[in-house]
Amino acid sequence: MMRRASISRVVVSAMIVAAAIGAVSFLGRTVSVFGGYQLQASDALFPTGKTDPRVVVVGVDARSIDAIGRWPWPRATEAKLVDRLSQAGARTITFDEIFDPPSKGDDQLAASIKASKRSVVLGALADLKDGAGTKLATVTSLTPPAPILQRAAANIGHTSVTPDPADGVVRSLPLIVDTPDGSQLPSLSLATLMQVDHLSGPFTQSTTGIQIGDRFIPTDEHAAMNVSYAPSPRMVSAADVLDGKAKLNGKIVLVGVTDPTLGDDKLSPVDKSNGTPGVFVHANALNTMLTSSYVFPPTRTATTTWVLILAFTVGLATLLLSIWIAAPLTVLVGIGYVVLAITRFDTGRVLDLIYPPLAIVVAFVASLALRYLSERRERTRVSALFSQYVPESVAKQLIEHGTDELTRERRVDVTVLFCDLRSFTATAAKLEPAGVSRLLDAYYDATTELVFQHGGTLMQYVGDEVYALFGAPIDDDHSSATALACAIDFQKAAPAINSRLAEQGLPTIAYGIGLHTGPVVTAHIGTNRRRQFSAIGDTVNCGSRLCSLAKAGEVVVSGDLFERLDTKPEVQALEPIPLKGVARDLHPFRIEIDASARTVVG
Repeated sequence: MMRRASISRVVVSAMIVAAAIGAVSFLGRTVSVFGGYQLQASDALFPTGKTDPRVVVVGVDARSIDAIGRWPWPRATEAKLVDRLSQAGARTITFDEIFDPPSKGDDQLAASIKASKRSVVLGALADLKDGAGTKLATVTSLTPPAPILQRAAANIGHTSVTPDPADGVVRSLPLIVDTPDGSQLPSLSLATLMQVDHLSGPFTQSTTGIQIGDRFIPTDEHAAMNVSYAPSPRMVSAADVLDGKAKLNGKIVLVGVTDPTLGDDKLSPVDKSNGTPGVFVHANALNTMLTSSYVFPPTRTATTTWVLILAFTVGLATLLLSIWIAAPLTVLVGIGYVVLAITRFDTGRVLDLIYPPLAIVVAFVASLALRYLSERRERTRVSALFSQYVPESVAKQLIEHGTDELTRERRVDVTVLFCDLRSFTATAAKLEPAGVSRLLDAYYDATTELVFQHGGTLMQYVGDEVYALFGAPIDDDHSSATALACAIDFQKAAPAINSRLAEQGLPTIAYGIGLHTGPVVTAHIGTNRRRQFSAIGDTVNCGSRLCSLAKAGEVVVSGDLFERLDTKPEVQALEPIPLKGVARDLHPFRIEIDASARTVVG
C-alpha cells in the first residue's frame, strides 16, 4: 500500500515537471524563441526525398560561356538552344531567364518556340511585398518577357524566391502572387507543373494550400510552399545541347545559369556557404510537387505533445530509477527522438529539433533536483526518526553514509545493556496512572540521555526496563568498555533522578543492570505496516538474564565482557549460570561501583 502511494507521488511529480516544461515550450514556440535554431537544425537533414528522373537542368556553366561567348547570349543563340532541346526530345522547356528588354532576334526566338511544339515556360521578374494576414504576396513591380515572346510561350511564371529574413536562406517560395491588374501569377515551377500535368486555373487558395484542377499543393497561409531539397537533378551543359550531344527524351528541362560568377546563386539548406544556382531552387520546387515530397514544419501542438511525452518519460525514469540507470536511459531517449526525427523527415514530417531535446535535458536536471530535495527532506525525516533511538551524531552519520548499515542484515559483535527497576510493580500499584507516567518519564529521560552520551542505540522500553545496544548500527570496537561506563553512570545518576522525583512528590527508584558482549544478527525487520531495528541472538537473552541477577544499585557483567576490558575494574565473581541449549555456562561478575562519585543528569 505504501509502495503504491510512493509510486503515485513519483508519477504526480513527473507529470508536474512535464506540464511545467510543456507550458514553457508552448509559450516559446508561440513567440518564436529558438525559431532560427530550429530552421538551421532542420536544414542539416537535407537533402532528402526522391528526385523525379524527368527533371533535367540545362546549365549555362563556365564551359558553355567559354564555347559560346559572354552572357547574356544573343536571342539567336537562345533560339538555337530551343531548337536543339526540341530535337533532343524535351517534353517541356522552362527558362529561368528574363527576356527583357525587347532585343534583336526576339522574332527568331518566338518562331523557334512556336515551331518546337513543346510547352515553353518563360520567366518574369517580380518584386514582391509580403501579404498581411492570409493574403497572397503582392507584385509591386513586374518585368515580363518581351511581348512577342509572351505571345509565343505556353505559360509565364515569376522567378522570385523568399529568403528567410533571419539568415537569407531560401526554404520556401510563393506558388502564386497577386498582380496589380487583379490576376494571379504562378511561380516558374508551378507554371511548369501546370504544363506537365495539363492543369489550368483558377487557383483556389486556403490557409493550408492551393487547389489547381484536381491537384492540391500544401502551402502556408500566403501560398508559400516549403521546398524539399532532394539530391540534385541531372544537369546537362548548354554547350552539349547546342552541339547536339544531349539526349532528353521526355525530360522536363529547366534552363538557367549555373556558373557562380554570373551571380544567380541563392543560399539554401544544402549549401549555405557558396549558394545554390537559382535554377536548381526552381527545379527542387518543381520536384517537390512532382513527387509530392512536401515538407510539413512542426506545429506548436505537435511540438508541445512531444515535449510532454519526453519530459514525463525522462522525469519518471529519473525520479523512479537509479541515477546510473536513469542517466543512460535519458541519453537513449534523446538519441531515439533524433533518429525518429531523421526518419520522419524523410517522409516530409519535420519534428522540432530544439524544444524536445531541450525538454529532455531540462526534465532530467529538474527531476534530479526534485529527487535531491525529496531525498534531503526524507533524510531529514529519517534522521529525526533515528534520533529517537540513536545519538544525533550517529543518526547524521547514518544519513550521510546511507542507511544500509541499518537496513541490511549482518552479524556483528555488540554489547547489550538491560536496566530494570526493582520493586516497581508494588510501587506502581500505589500510584495514580499520572504518577506512574511521570516516574517512568523521569527514569527514561535520564537513562536515555546517558545511552546517547555514550554513543549507544536505544532499542526499546519494555515496561520499566531499558534495553540498549552498543556497537550497532555503527561499529564500536570498544563496545564492552563503552557500555560498562554507561551502566556505571546509570547507577551514579540514581540519586539525581530520585531527587527530581522527590521534588514531584514521587517515590524513589532503584535499578539493576546487566551487560553482556557477544555476536548478534542485526536487521531491519517487520512488515510494511511496522518495521524496527533489531538484534537477534543468545547475546540478548544472556544480557537479560544477567539483569535479573543484579540487585538494586548493582551492575552485573558476563565473563565474556570482562575479558574484553583493557582496564579491569574491581569485581566479585558470582555463581555460574547454566544456559539452556548452550554447551557452556555464563560466568557473571558484580562490578564494584565507587558510590562517592555522582553524575548529575539533565
